[in-house]
Amino acid sequence: MYLESGDFRTRPLISDFTHNTSTTFVKANGNVSIFANNGFVELNKSKYCGKLILVPKEDNKFSVLEEIGIEEYLPGVIEGEMPLMWNDDALQAQAIAVRTYAIYKRKINVNALYHINKLDLAYNGSYMNQAKTKKIVGNTRGTVMVYDWKLFPGYFHSTCGGHTEDINLVFNLKTIPPLRGVDCGYCYDSKYYHWMKKLGKNEIQIKLNANKSNVKKISNITTERIGPGGHCSTLKIDHAGGTERVNANDFRLIIGPNNLRSTSFSIKETGNSFIFEGSGWGHGVGLCQYGTQKMAKSGFRWYDILRHYYPEIDLVKIY
Repeated sequence: MYLESGDFRTRPLISDFTHNTSTTFVKANGNVSIFANNGFVELNKSKYCGKLILVPKEDNKFSVLEEIGIEEYLPGVIEGEMPLMWNDDALQAQAIAVRTYAIYKRKINVNALYHINKLDLAYNGSYMNQAKTKKIVGNTRGTVMVYDWKLFPGYFHSTCGGHTEDINLVFNLKTIPPLRGVDCGYCYDSKYYHWMKKLGKNEIQIKLNANKSNVKKISNITTERIGPGGHCSTLKIDHAGGTERVNANDFRLIIGPNNLRSTSFSIKETGNSFIFEGSGWGHGVGLCQYGTQKMAKSGFRWYDILRHYYPEIDLVKIY
């Protein structure tokens, strides 16, 4: 197991850089470390008080990493992932899912440049986090989920649409009981429970080809391999140049997650467009956030919620 102290490294997304205090720059081994002295450094409107590391890249650009302890990292993720007005038990369940996921990622990426980035988890930064968030994290300090006494990726998402999905179908990872998918029945209040989106064939073609596909005029799109949660694994795209199959979750991200909220959808052709009618928001694996809030409001405790969405887990305190 990995403790919260040490060089946990996260990669913020960067375009703008400002600071509000005296800042110390230290260069070592080609990298530049930035220490905000009793203040913060701001990147893309998020504020950081941890150690920032600028790592040069071959294209005369650089990657920006934050080095921070796990427990100091978690409040910024909770604030990015879940409304703070939600029930404390929902927030505590979220905190443990995030901690489990983050420490798992640190373990498998131990020799990588960074362990996790903002594409993995929403992160609002480490400066001036809310007192409520710090309390939620403190109440669960060191607590993680394990299956067969091993950490696993504690995936979560906004809205499952009625049933969470098998990790193998979405991410092509080995199915384990905590991530095989369960009936939810609690997220029906989410505005993303049902959705519909109309997309032009040409728009889809352009976006696919911008991501290394070679799709010509599209004639049809069909779903393949539907999981117990209703999510499809693969899309079959018939076009003038032949047939191409793409991972459904990759397709969703290419088209845009605000266009296709999930991979649980049906497709209807209408002229030069397709109508996608679906349910849920996100990949559908693991904890359903809207379902978590409904369970908490109904009187379920954080440990009940976690054992519902991640069957057969043990909850252990590792520090």
